[in-house]
Amino acid sequence: MGQTAPRVGEVFGPYRLESLLGRGGMGEVYRAHDTTRDRDVALKLLPAHLAADPSFQERFRRECQKLARLGEPHIIPIHDYGEIDSTLFLDMRLVDGRDLRAILTDRGRLDPAAAIGLIEQVAAALDAAHAAGLVHRDIKPDNVLVTDSGFAYLIDFGVAHADNEAHLTKTGTAIGSLAYMSPEQFENAPVTSVSDVYSLAAVLFELLTGRQPYPGDSVSAVTRGVLFDEVPVPSQVVPSIEPALDEVVAWGLCKTPAQRCPSALEFAAAARAALSGERPRAGADNPMVSLSKAPPTLAPPTPAVPVGTGAPAGTAERAPETITAGSPPAPSAIDPTLIRPHPLPAHQVTEVAGHLAAGHSAPHQVPPPRVPTGPVAAGIPPAGYPQGGYPPWSPPPASGGRSTAVIVLATLLGVLVVGILGMGGWVLADSLGSSDDDATAATQTLDQPVADQQTGTVTAPPLTTITSTPTYVPAAPPPDNQQCAPGVGTGYPQWTGCEFAINVRDAYVSGGPLGSARVVNGWAPQQRKWYAMSCDPYAGIIACRGGNQAVVYVY
Repeated sequence: MGQTAPRVGEVFGPYRLESLLGRGGMGEVYRAHDTTRDRDVALKLLPAHLAADPSFQERFRRECQKLARLGEPHIIPIHDYGEIDSTLFLDMRLVDGRDLRAILTDRGRLDPAAAIGLIEQVAAALDAAHAAGLVHRDIKPDNVLVTDSGFAYLIDFGVAHADNEAHLTKTGTAIGSLAYMSPEQFENAPVTSVSDVYSLAAVLFELLTGRQPYPGDSVSAVTRGVLFDEVPVPSQVVPSIEPALDEVVAWGLCKTPAQRCPSALEFAAAARAALSGERPRAGADNPMVSLSKAPPTLAPPTPAVPVGTGAPAGTAERAPETITAGSPPAPSAIDPTLIRPHPLPAHQVTEVAGHLAAGHSAPHQVPPPRVPTGPVAAGIPPAGYPQGGYPPWSPPPASGGRSTAVIVLATLLGVLVVGILGMGGWVLADSLGSSDDDATAATQTLDQPVADQQTGTVTAPPLTTITSTPTYVPAAPPPDNQQCAPGVGTGYPQWTGCEFAINVRDAYVSGGPLGSARVVNGWAPQQRKWYAMSCDPYAGIIACRGGNQAVVYVY
């Protein structure tokens, strides 16, 4: 295709092409309006000659089916796919955000906690795709889209490749950016899920240091670095980086696939643990790469990925399950600390327009969102990203020396604190749908002092962390809301069931602070399965989206 946007303004089936969002070797992505469903979408159009290839058509449809079934929050949902006028197309949700390439250009390197927070989210998407037999093959900053809330999406699965099939391209024309390609991709060796892990490690290296692992001005220079140079050390570029993090990056950038970190989530969990200086234990078949001459001290044995029974995030619900009539099964074992988005800034974010890369640097037809300042900047998660992976080691408690009176006093104090915190949590949960006067009255009741105990003066911890938190007061629901029950309704499209909406509301209210962003699991009685729903502040309320194109409003 040419360097202009010749199809802008055209009608493609039911779609009206409004602007070009991105262009790459695998096609063009347009902002389009679906006239049938009256919504804006991101529409990817593949080169016309690919539709004439029956084998490519078959693989394209098969991979689209797999992606559409994933339901992973960090993979942009697919609305539709197929062929119109001898052109293959992919209809996806339009997301407001900027890619990591633009963020790196603006900011340079990121804080390690912010960088790892993004890597954890991309890793969740990758593990879900890998469990379905898909390999992305083009992991790079350009293909990670970040919203204002710090929620990351892995995009451009148009080059996804089933890992048990032959290569799509020949040697020398492999899809992807050289700086992030694994050694096996240069050698035309089998490309598997650990090839994506290598690329993810290369992205982490750049987020931490502000430069690519093997910088070069030519294809030959980059190729030589990937194949033959020593693995670069992040702390040699930025001395403040933890040495334990150097070893994690080296594990991901290992040139031998069999010795590389075996999964994306395991790599992300190891990186999270390394923030505190720990060196997580690796599997026996995939030892952690040591950068020091002294034998490393391994942490106590802990699970490689804190995901319930060990199933990759986003994949547990696809496993065969036995459903007992009358009660839903337990939700899929997805670790919310790895995929939960961060609270939005206080300003209102409107999810209407966006940018979606198409395999290469994309022209930005839509103005980028406001870049916040302070702890949350350029859509990057703050340093307080919920920690997953390995808990920090702590020494065992000292034995002996405590009197019975001290133990009893400490127990009484613990009961008092737990009671106060429990009452405070009740006040916050009850504020959804309650008036300001009710919430204020409840808060004043909590503020009353507690009488001293006869056994000694016991002062309860100050309640400023509870009483200083603003009461969440939701706005009126949007015009497309169809109320199901007090405080909950469904949005367009209108096929979201009210029973499911109420379950999503209950999961959101019980899952954390009201008004903040997070991912929850909702039970759908008709489908008899759990769906992951991404809940974010929207127009003064909470909008939860996910599942089978479900939209639930909580207010």
